[in-house]
Amino acid sequence: MSGMAAGQWRTVLEKAHAALRTAVEGVPADAWERPTPCERWNVTQVLQRAVGDQLATPD
Repeated sequence: MSGMAAGQWRTVLEKAHAALRTAVEGVPADAWERPTPCERWNVTQVLQRAVGDQLATPD
């Protein structure tokens, strides 16, 4: 993360969180168990992974 000031990283993370919220809001109620291009992962699992990645990123 070197090279960027803390405030810049906060902006990047806020945008990433907003993008993930938008993606989640766009999933129809009946789509959470649908398959994805990620072999053996359904929609829920892909989004859980994305959330985990964002939570693991220090702010």
